[in-house]
Amino acid sequence: MARLTNIKASIIINASPEQVWQALTDFENLKSWSSSFQGLQGRFEENGDIEVVFKSPFVGQNRMKKKLFHFEEGQSFGWTGIFLFGMSDYHIHTLKALSDGRTEFIQTDGLQGGVSFLLGKTIEKQMQKEYEVFNQELKIFVENKIILSDE
Repeated sequence: MARLTNIKASIIINASPEQVWQALTDFENLKSWSSSFQGLQGRFEENGDIEVVFKSPFVGQNRMKKKLFHFEEGQSFGWTGIFLFGMSDYHIHTLKALSDGRTEFIQTDGLQGGVSFLLGKTIEKQMQKEYEVFNQELKIFVENKIILSDE
């Protein structure tokens, strides 16, 4: 089955891909600036088994076991696994270097299987909103960190 990508959230960050990658993959400190993605534990490598932690408005912290199906050091990583009600997600984080030294940060995702034929579109709409908030939080965190280091 081909992976569906129904969600795409991107933002331009005034920082190098290395600076964005360092902030994005500092999993111990995510919770200090992210209102949703709170951490990642496990083997952060291709085919690594991981556990991702999210803050949920319904259940506090939500821990999910995933598999890193995609990994390019310094550029991109993606996980998959059962998300909810038998649905699997295919969440990819990508950093794209721009010619002016800035970075485009892109999140893509899509739900398949389980009850996705019933609830997929509704849940994906909420995920889209959450990814846009996360992208904005990442931008603010990275850009403020650069300003502070220049002072």
